[in-house]
Amino acid sequence: MGWGISIGFHVVGLMLWVGGLICVSRMLIPFAKGESASAGVVAALNRSMHAFIYPGFLITLLSGLYQLFERGASFYMKQGWFHTKLTLVVVLVVLSVMVAGQISKLLRGAALNRGTVVAIHAATASVVVIVVFLTTVGRLAVQG
Repeated sequence: MGWGISIGFHVVGLMLWVGGLICVSRMLIPFAKGESASAGVVAALNRSMHAFIYPGFLITLLSGLYQLFERGASFYMKQGWFHTKLTLVVVLVVLSVMVAGQISKLLRGAALNRGTVVAIHAATASVVVIVVFLTTVGRLAVQG
């Protein structure tokens, strides 16, 4: 696989993973405000996890590992922005697990905590902005 193709897969995977995460976390907010969740809506949220978030994570992970080994781990390990980006990726993984937990609560008929759901959504959006910024600035600094 070529470098450009790998970057393309990485971006598409990230869009699926994080885009799905932002959408699903946003769709959870009304249920945390006390609105009742129909079985169909909860099932659709659960399907979104399996159709977008999990595959997007897998594509992002595999293409990222390819890039890491293709260019050499030592190249990336010298980049400060890369360490911050990896830390934030771990945060995104935790947020993904938290969203799955909220959907699981809905499937069981349990109430959602509004503060938790809003915090998950806000943290996800914030992390995405920071990761995109760091990656863009970091790559431009390496190329320039």
